[in-house]
Amino acid sequence: MTNKDDDNNTNNKANSEQNNTNNTNNTNNTQVPECTGHWSIKIAWDPVTTFVDGSSLDSLSGYRVFYAKQSFKRTDDTYLSVAAADGLDDVQIQDVLPKQTETKIIVDPEVTYYFRVIAIGNDGGLSDFNVDDNGDDYEVFGKAICRS
Repeated sequence: MTNKDDDNNTNNKANSEQNNTNNTNNTNNTQVPECTGHWSIKIAWDPVTTFVDGSSLDSLSGYRVFYAKQSFKRTDDTYLSVAAADGLDDVQIQDVLPKQTETKIIVDPEVTYYFRVIAIGNDGGLSDFNVDDNGDDYEVFGKAICRS
């Protein structure tokens, strides 16, 4: 996949709902609590309203959430591009409808997951990955919580 100069701007704040009470740290050889529902992570982001060039967005097809068991950050503190991340074997992808700005992803409770979000235009164009309010790359990560 390639990015286009006029693709959607994902200057969004992706947020990960992390488990503070139900999940245990398996590095201490403790057991994951029993879950009668399913383990998932909920992430949310600000809606995309403009293209990278600042023009108004009126043709959003949806969002694509990339998630993996390893960071998207390289050893030189830069992040993988969309094309590079899409080519990794362990990266999972979940497409989200355009009016949604959050999603829940069912995951393994014993693993930390890392997330990046892009926007998809009706023409198939892809935005860059999500950035913070300063325009800097970042990823969100978290552990699963049990949901009924």
